[in-house]
Amino acid sequence: MSTIPPSQGQASDKQEAVSDKHAPATPLRQGFEGQASYQSPEADLAKSGLPATPQNSQKNSNLLQGIGLVWELGWIIAVPVLILGFGGAYLDKKWGTAPWLLLAGFAIAFILSLAAAIHRVKEYLKTAP
Repeated sequence: MSTIPPSQGQASDKQEAVSDKHAPATPLRQGFEGQASYQSPEADLAKSGLPATPQNSQKNSNLLQGIGLVWELGWIIAVPVLILGFGGAYLDKKWGTAPWLLLAGFAIAFILSLAAAIHRVKEYLKTAP
């Protein structure tokens, strides 16, 4: 009588007993034959075909800094527009001057946002490599 090995994803009683006793402290990933194996980030980088160089980490750092700048610029533009736009609309409704204070609020928000965005981009360009 032949024994059939456990199918992928199923472990025998003996394998479960061993894996419970000796649980590794390192992260595990599922291997191709259903076995767990440790894989370091360096191994993932090697599989990707990219060389493990400081330039790759520098590119990622620059990308994250660029994403952070875009995020900041969004807030720099949105906050004044919302505050001054709603403020102008509220005062227009209260004093019956529609739409002049709303338009004035948007104009002031545009000027403030533009000045703050230019300042922030210049600051970013000074620190960028």
